[in-house]
Amino acid sequence: MSTPVPPEPRPGLFGADDPFLELLLSSIPTIVLVKRSDDLSFVRANRAASDFTGLPEDELVGKSDFDIFTTATAARQQERDRAVLATGRPWHLPEEPFETPHGPRWLWTQTIPVDFLTGKPDYLIWVAGDVTEQHLLRVASAAWKEIFEHADWGIVVASADGTRIERMNPAFARMHGYTLAELEGSSLLDVFAPDARAEIPELIKSAHRQGHITFESVHIRKDGSTFPVLIDATAVKDEQGTNLYTAANVQDVSLLKDIEDGLRAARAEADRANDAKSDFLSRVSHELRTPLNVILGFAQVLQLDELTPAQTESVGHILGAGRHLLALIDDVLDTSRVDAGNVEFSIEPVAVAETTEQVLELMRPLAALSGVTLTSASPECACNVSADRQRLQQVLLNLVSNAIKYNVEGGNVAFSCSEDVAAVALSVADTGIGLPPDAMGRLFEPFDRLGREGMGIEGTGLGLSLSKGLVEAMGGRISASQNPGGGATFTVELPRADAPESRARVAQAEPIAAGHSTGHVLYIEDNLANFRLIEQVLSRRPGVRVLPAMQAGLGLQLARAHRPDLIILDLHLPDMNGEEVLRRLLHDPATASIPVVIASADATSRQVERLLELGARAYLTKPIDIRKLLATVDEFLPVQGA
Repeated sequence: MSTPVPPEPRPGLFGADDPFLELLLSSIPTIVLVKRSDDLSFVRANRAASDFTGLPEDELVGKSDFDIFTTATAARQQERDRAVLATGRPWHLPEEPFETPHGPRWLWTQTIPVDFLTGKPDYLIWVAGDVTEQHLLRVASAAWKEIFEHADWGIVVASADGTRIERMNPAFARMHGYTLAELEGSSLLDVFAPDARAEIPELIKSAHRQGHITFESVHIRKDGSTFPVLIDATAVKDEQGTNLYTAANVQDVSLLKDIEDGLRAARAEADRANDAKSDFLSRVSHELRTPLNVILGFAQVLQLDELTPAQTESVGHILGAGRHLLALIDDVLDTSRVDAGNVEFSIEPVAVAETTEQVLELMRPLAALSGVTLTSASPECACNVSADRQRLQQVLLNLVSNAIKYNVEGGNVAFSCSEDVAAVALSVADTGIGLPPDAMGRLFEPFDRLGREGMGIEGTGLGLSLSKGLVEAMGGRISASQNPGGGATFTVELPRADAPESRARVAQAEPIAAGHSTGHVLYIEDNLANFRLIEQVLSRRPGVRVLPAMQAGLGLQLARAHRPDLIILDLHLPDMNGEEVLRRLLHDPATASIPVVIASADATSRQVERLLELGARAYLTKPIDIRKLLATVDEFLPVQGA
């Protein structure tokens, strides 16, 4: 038997040439597609079907489900159509997913068989409505309900004016110690602590104006206890902008506040400890440098006079021992600053060749005394590193000094340099006694001299520890190794840098001359020995007269009365801090123009910078270098006859 073919659509079938039916079909907002029973192709489509598929109505005629749905969806649809044709009964689904070329959609569908008195369905009418938005809304609503009911933070919905609680989740009631029934319909202000209620009406108005705000406040529980909260409030409005309700997420931030309080307390304690350490270092620096200032200062004065060979040797021993002690103090203070992270660095491109040459030039006298040869590697070091120039020189001076001290007579110390794309390695190799076999693990420990204490070689055991801290703070690393033929090699690796900008020539210290400076110098200092030292040094400037003031108050009076040409000021005075003295001098019109030079044993960089920023014209650290002192005095005092 041949497959029955449905009759061709007669005139007027499905509104084909009936204007009224045509208008009716086109106006139906639901999708309508008429299908042939034999091949399930479309014979009629309305405007809603065209809008859904994106194809004109006339182009839909002759197409099938496979042209408007994905293959799987079209196959499912036609299987269902054949079931309707076989049973003659309509098929209806309130909601199901359809995969279309434009993405997934959710539709309600109904398939209706049409029989033109043939005993079997000739056509199928497929009617569908797009309910994607309703479906997504239901899904979102279900998800929101799940969140609302089971969230461990509070959620509250207030009335349009924000004054009354209309709905809340269990967590909100629980965090306040109430049941849902007890809070529902109550005033929103009831959950705020009394001290926090005054600002709430204005915050609600802000939420209505801005649409959303976040703020902190304090809530109160049923038992009267309070707790801090973080509130995220949103005003929900209709299309006309009218407030419908205000929803808020409320989080108990008690634990967070406890952590913040703990962190603040810990930070404050750390700051106090750091300040105490800084104060201690400042005090240690002052207490140790003050007597050294007298020792080294008078030794320098003696050195300027005509001495016998024995006296010259004795003064040399005094200066050598004093400077060794000063170096120990500086190393201890530097190590403490590095450990505390209080060392400030000026990182810039540094030329390796220039720096190594400067270090070798400084160390050649020591090498000559020890019978050690220094070898330069400048030609192979035409590169730059990213470092603090002064600190890098400090590290290299320490390494070369060690290489000379622990070398043998006739030995050699050599610089070498290697580089790659990212880093530069500077090595200092010696031909000395090398490192003990068990030394590598203790090499950079402070105060550990690796058993060399009995060799009669001066040292503190701090140099390598300090060098390691400085190199690592500059983003590099330092290592050591034994040389196969004897001796050791220390290598500093630092990040490579582009060429540095040209630098101005560094001024060299000038020899001490008689000088022609004239004028009055007021020296405010409570230590008589320090005053006598400065007085003797400045006696080499015959035109300079020194006025003593051993108390701050007296110094201020003398400054106003005599208007000296220069004031030298100590910081640790019995009746007033030197910093306060400086402030008063600068704020008094009678003394504001007088240059003030600080002379203090407090050599911490933070102190130096603070006093210079405050208005000091220069800062001399004790023990005072008399050359620098005289150069500073000459800078600020007028020249005789000028």
